[in-house]
Amino acid sequence: MDEEYDFVVVGAGSAGAVIAARLSEDPSCEVALIEAGDRPPAIESMPAACSALQLDPATDWMYTADAGGAGLGLREGRMMVPRGKMLGGSSGLNYLAYVRGHPGDFDSWAAQGATGWSYDEVLPHFKKSEGLSPSGDIKVDTEAHSTEGPLGVSVRAPVISGAQEFIDAAAAAGIPTGDYNGRDRGGSTGVASLLQTTTRNGKRSSTYHAFLEGEAEHRANLTIITRAQAARLILDGDASSQVARGVEYRTENGEIATAMARKEVVLSAGAVGSPQLLLLSGIGPRDELEVTGVPCRLDLPEVGKHLKDHLQVALFFPAPGVGVSVSEVAISMGPDALRAPAGPLPADPADDESLPPELQGLKSEAERRLVEWFTTGRGLASSSMYDSAS
Repeated sequence: MDEEYDFVVVGAGSAGAVIAARLSEDPSCEVALIEAGDRPPAIESMPAACSALQLDPATDWMYTADAGGAGLGLREGRMMVPRGKMLGGSSGLNYLAYVRGHPGDFDSWAAQGATGWSYDEVLPHFKKSEGLSPSGDIKVDTEAHSTEGPLGVSVRAPVISGAQEFIDAAAAAGIPTGDYNGRDRGGSTGVASLLQTTTRNGKRSSTYHAFLEGEAEHRANLTIITRAQAARLILDGDASSQVARGVEYRTENGEIATAMARKEVVLSAGAVGSPQLLLLSGIGPRDELEVTGVPCRLDLPEVGKHLKDHLQVALFFPAPGVGVSVSEVAISMGPDALRAPAGPLPADPADDESLPPELQGLKSEAERRLVEWFTTGRGLASSSMYDSAS
């Protein structure tokens, strides 16, 4: 099965969903968006449920990697490398922290020849994307933000006391309160702030929800191909002038299909998926490709190298009057988060009729909190528990 489009976008994640939506705004432009996953499940919209989407083969590629000597207690020295497999990609299972690059980094890139990448040049694009919900709980450099863009950005509501006390403690230690996404990050001291998160009305604002969902995904000139795993780029030309003309992919039925591009192939499959697809297409270190039997089309030794990720370690400790317990978070996520085998409610909701009074009360409270979050965006479910930073 061969189809032809103006643009073929591979990967519908943090970048690809935006690119496909923007390109298809031109009705004369035919765009294909290829994604290995499907539309995100309903639970994806709940910030507190982000960890439930990781290590789930329906929404996560479930990669692991050598931790490089860090995390000495890790089994076999391996760490998780969560990568989203759904429309919205990793923006659908991350912990939602909205953090832009440092202005000095952009200016450094521009000084080294990255024309158009200075901070003053990229700032208008950050603002065009961002729809910041005003909040009196944070200091904001208003000239660096916008309230009109499609990507929801907000501060959790209500602010939990532990997060605010962290900010107060930072100020007492000499770290000023400020806007870490502002034009001035506070110099050598930096700033402390409640986190700005990619949420709108307490719900996740992934690139699927912000850019594709609704009008965009139903455009006649945008074809979204889900449950389709890209296998290789179709290249044309010799080693000195190769051009990607299309993408070969495997459908959910196991059939091989191709999507050809009249103008351009956009590879936006993420920090792991993009170099992997280049390697499968014969673009990468010649010696490593030949060992695996992949003919080398272009010898580029750095493809697939230099990725640096980070470990996340959750620390739990008593903080009477300030801390929030895991059980309180679970209750706020609704009855399903309290079901067996880990929780006190029965695995089968049909068995709820025989619950003792105390568990009936627990279920009712969980239902109340879930409705509150769903209708107002408020409550413990509105945050991934990434609430403040310095």
